[in-house]
Amino acid sequence: MAREVGALLDWNGVAEMVWLGAPDLKRSSRFPIVALDGCGKACALRWLERHRIVPESSYVLEERTPGSVERAVQRIAADLGNPG
Repeated sequence: MAREVGALLDWNGVAEMVWLGAPDLKRSSRFPIVALDGCGKACALRWLERHRIVPESSYVLEERTPGSVERAVQRIAADLGNPG
């Protein structure tokens, strides 16, 4: 689910999706850093912290019901100041 939400945020111009472990992971001045995790283990958040990258916000996206991806995109976009 985190992958789908990230892709939609990127597609809508709200965020730039970057895969953890990318060899050239750089902070984009255009977007805040947000950790999207697909479960409560918070692997994305922990990976960022291990690399001394502090996300401005973090989301755990475990709920997988009809419309949950779209609701998560709307909520995160609104949190980022983009009504998208």
